[in-house]
Amino acid sequence: DDGRLFAFHDRRVVVDGRELRVSGLDAATRARFHMLDLAGLLALATRWPGKGLVLDVKTRAAGEALLERLEPSPSILIISFSDAVVSLACRHGFNAGLIDGFLPMILRDLAPPDSYLCPSLDRLPGYIDELTDAELAIAAVGTVSDSTTAVALRERGVWAITTDCCREVGEALLNLDAK
Repeated sequence: DDGRLFAFHDRRVVVDGRELRVSGLDAATRARFHMLDLAGLLALATRWPGKGLVLDVKTRAAGEALLERLEPSPSILIISFSDAVVSLACRHGFNAGLIDGFLPMILRDLAPPDSYLCPSLDRLPGYIDELTDAELAIAAVGTVSDSTTAVALRERGVWAITTDCCREVGEALLNLDAK
């Protein structure tokens, strides 16, 4: 279509009982699923000053397209399961982190220089106990699905948290910040 980049987690979506590729959806269907293009996502992010964006980039091609259109910012973290995407983002001046559920000592060895650690709690729940507080200070931890874990991570100094329970986790963290 017009070459715009859209933010959506999965490559496919079920529309009226049919599984379709997100890249082939028309404008009406994208609107129905509240898919934002890059400009819309960046505009939305301005509604929360002092907060940042974590962009989970799935492929090198998507990373290259994104990095052509986006300026580095301290409020943007690019994360990926691909060390190639993370390395590319770091070379372009972005904060970037390698996601994985490896044991911490393996992730430490695999992460490109100057990248953040992005341990995946949904793959290995006990993982966080293996990281030092200094490592948590440069970690974007995902996917945190309960507020108790999110609060414990914040109290240990974790840099960023990704979640699939935005309301519950967000409210718990806001309450912690209000104390």
